[in-house]
Amino acid sequence: MKCPIKLSSLIWCCGEHFDALLYVFNGFCCFNACKFWFVPGTIFHGTQVQCQNFFTCFRLGFFEKALAIIQQKYPEKVIVTVTENVPYAEYINRYNRAHIILDQLYGHDQGYNALEAMAKGKVVFTNASALFEKHYNLTEKAAINALPDVDYLVTELSALIENPEMLMAIGKNARTFIEREHHYKKIAETYISVWTKSN
Repeated sequence: MKCPIKLSSLIWCCGEHFDALLYVFNGFCCFNACKFWFVPGTIFHGTQVQCQNFFTCFRLGFFEKALAIIQQKYPEKVIVTVTENVPYAEYINRYNRAHIILDQLYGHDQGYNALEAMAKGKVVFTNASALFEKHYNLTEKAAINALPDVDYLVTELSALIENPEMLMAIGKNARTFIEREHHYKKIAETYISVWTKSN
């Protein structure tokens, strides 16, 4: 399969073969049974809402300002994609290519967008506060806690860009977290258990 972007670096693959590292030779990749892949250094921030009120615009501004700084700081190391109100097929195509997803601020747990990205082994900036870590008894970082602070976001993004091994470790932890806490069979069993006990 021809890679969408020719790179001399590696592409991370997850899914059935989560630990597979796929090298790119002459622009070709070996995908085999891999379900998901991404291009290292690609950062994605997408929204499906119009910036119609102060709170929404204010929230999005932190990520967008941080990304502008990151693009200037690492022009050769990152590809930044920001989308707003694009059709879902286009949104998910751009999202799937990304290694880092900027999701949301002002919370203590994740929504579906973040969980899907974590299931794909991506590093997600989302609601991953100390309360989240305590609730799930996490001892290793599975996501980056996103705070409404541009300098903080730039520092966290810079650390990931400068230390690619952190990206791989957090992505793997994210996938493990999803398998442990959000696997569809486990969720179904929980529902059945609650239903059975209440009847």
